[in-house]
Amino acid sequence: MANTLAVLLQAWFLGFLAAGLIMVLLRHEELRHGWEERLSRWLSRNSATAWSWVFLVVPYLLGFGWVAPTVMFLAMLWPSSKLRERAFLVVWVATLLATPSALRQMERLASPLRSDQAPFYGVLSFEEKFEGTPSVEQLGKLAAKHPDNPFVHFGLGWMARHGQNLAVAETEYRQTLSLWPDNDRVLNNLGNVLALEGRSDEAIALYQQSIAANPSDAAAYFNLSQAYTQRFDYHAASQALAHASALNFEMLRSYQSQVVADGRLPLVDEWIAPRTFWRALLHDRAPDGASDALPPAWREHIECSGPRFSAVVLGCVILGLLLGIFQNRGIPLRRCSNCDRVVCRRCAERRREVALCRRCA
Repeated sequence: MANTLAVLLQAWFLGFLAAGLIMVLLRHEELRHGWEERLSRWLSRNSATAWSWVFLVVPYLLGFGWVAPTVMFLAMLWPSSKLRERAFLVVWVATLLATPSALRQMERLASPLRSDQAPFYGVLSFEEKFEGTPSVEQLGKLAAKHPDNPFVHFGLGWMARHGQNLAVAETEYRQTLSLWPDNDRVLNNLGNVLALEGRSDEAIALYQQSIAANPSDAAAYFNLSQAYTQRFDYHAASQALAHASALNFEMLRSYQSQVVADGRLPLVDEWIAPRTFWRALLHDRAPDGASDALPPAWREHIECSGPRFSAVVLGCVILGLLLGIFQNRGIPLRRCSNCDRVVCRRCAERRREVALCRRCA
């Protein structure tokens, strides 16, 4: 999802930038004409034209990026812009002002990949035991350092359970349960640990609590059937197995084909539910910096520098509006009635009914 949002944000950003540059390119005469007329009071017409091009190009070469000069030029064109062009500028500026917040959310979505940051501390990699997954001893130190983090305790319990360290698994699952009360998956996994320790009565009680918390938990029904089978309560075991089959037949068929050394079926452990990860991700505080979550090609651009760039954009918009209003009041612009070239009161040849440029006149 983070990668998808990065692509969409990049497409949105580059689309607005391309459209803004096209608008500036198509209307560069309106920007330059006022500069030419003012400079022509002291310079020749050719020199004034050359300097107007300098004023248009130099802002892009001074290190302000592509966005800030484009926004300023579009703001300068505001007095003569059409409704759609003004709406475009408003939406783009709103997007740019919201960019720092959007980048922080991208950093939030990248947090599951980080093994040294809250709230997950790399626990997502424990399910498949990827290369580089911490050992039980390392996880124990992390759990002691973060006693209120349920993901760390669940991960330690999960690794200890699969490492046959049942005492540690029970302790960590109980600690997780104190932080996530009535979590059906933790109840189920803790029941498995107790069943492996031979405490079937406590295991059955936990499976029943798991089912009460989530009646659609097929794994709890399956494990409950195994516990009843060990107690020779075949009627209750058959009923629990029927519930598991109705809820998740594929899981039942997969586990019924596996038999452990003593002839029993393996118990089903459940990983953390996706909704639990999402809930923690959405409620966790977004980090202040977003540079690490950005694609490498973005990180050096001024547009991704955070709130500082938003202040630059806002300043460019205000400056552009003031300059545009000032210039429009001093030298209102029109279009030549014949060739559509930009003209003003000073350069129009006919000033009464029809405004024409010198060439068309």
